[in-house]
Amino acid sequence: MLSWTWKSDYNNNNVHVERTMEAESAYGFEIVQMVIVDTEPDEHVKRTMSEINATCQHQTIEVGLRDSVLAFSVNVPGTTVKDVLDMVLVTQYLDTMKEIGALSSHTDQVL
Repeated sequence: MLSWTWKSDYNNNNVHVERTMEAESAYGFEIVQMVIVDTEPDEHVKRTMSEINATCQHQTIEVGLRDSVLAFSVNVPGTTVKDVLDMVLVTQYLDTMKEIGALSSHTDQVL
């Protein structure tokens, strides 16, 4: 039994299979089964897949943030969802200022 790896792309896959079958049949071989181990999607497919992944990631982040905010506001008496979101914004602001300060050679000029 012969075995080899094969790289193809979605657009040309059928052409590759047909050419391989024709070439092998010229030598008396018949391809019974072909396993494609690697594929290269079209650029449009890649772009669409990236958009889908980004959407799923954003939805997961939103659900996680919502759940965390609600859990905090429930577990800490007297806090509201707005209080928690304000704390998140202040923390993000301070983290951003810290990063800008670390990257800047003139930290005294950060506005």
